[in-house]
Amino acid sequence: MAAASTVLRAAARLATDPVADRCAALAQALADRSREETDALLAALPDDAHAALRPDSDALVNALAHPNRRDAFRQALDSLDALPPSVAIPALHTLDALMQATTPSDRRYAGEGLAQALRAHGGRFPAIVDALRDAPRTAILPPLRSAPRSAAIRTPASADPPVAHRLAHALRDGNAAVVLDALADSSLEKTLHLWRLLPDTIRSAILGDGDTLLADVAAPGRADSLAQTLRGWNADDPLPLLALRMLIDDDEARRARGAALLARRPDVAAAILPLLREDLHMLLEHDPRIAVAGADLPPSRLSVHGRGRAQRRR
Repeated sequence: MAAASTVLRAAARLATDPVADRCAALAQALADRSREETDALLAALPDDAHAALRPDSDALVNALAHPNRRDAFRQALDSLDALPPSVAIPALHTLDALMQATTPSDRRYAGEGLAQALRAHGGRFPAIVDALRDAPRTAILPPLRSAPRSAAIRTPASADPPVAHRLAHALRDGNAAVVLDALADSSLEKTLHLWRLLPDTIRSAILGDGDTLLADVAAPGRADSLAQTLRGWNADDPLPLLALRMLIDDDEARRARGAALLARRPDVAAAILPLLREDLHMLLEHDPRIAVAGADLPPSRLSVHGRGRAQRRR
């Protein structure tokens, strides 16, 4: 009954509930349910609710598919049926929302729901998007001014569809705050790849003035030593500065991501730890990866004087 109630609410509140929220509720309600159980549940719903959750394939093809990609779109729809109901039903529901959308913002929200529904099955996301008509395709993954950058977005589109969706919109709009959110929400393995996709203007907007950033994170009187220590590692590696930028953010999720990013460079983290202001020092010193790296470095090397040792270890 709880699952039926959730499914019915998701299907009925098309005009008020965000599509991504409806998809999350559907995924939770249908988790671990068999195809047979799900089909029986949907069959008990009113016709309009059933259609909102499992829309007619021909209707979707006629409304959404690019004229030259109808077969590819139909194949992509068929591939959704092979997924568990907790994935397939939310994804189909977003396509129904996309079919009903009448404005670019409505199409964008439906695209956000599709990306979220297929987060763990990213290979199907670009297959669907590529087969769409221009308007819905642009609303989900808008093209960027730089053709190489547009092409590069395809990597996160397969690996992490929600991040790709947000990042493409943020890059098109020049919105550094949303880009930073996307970086914080991406997997650690993808963060540096995504950073390299960004234009210099966005990178500069995120990091701000380098001297100011280091002054903000350094202990009193240690900003110059911190800058020198970071240069002693790899001056072209953006990860430490990006991590420090996130560490002083007002958003808790970004701060947590900053600590996790810096832990990916434990030698760097251990060396700069004595140079950071007290609250950051306390936050990072409890990370076991940083603590192990710090124990491996002599106390006299945990500062600017440790550059030679750090370079040899790299």
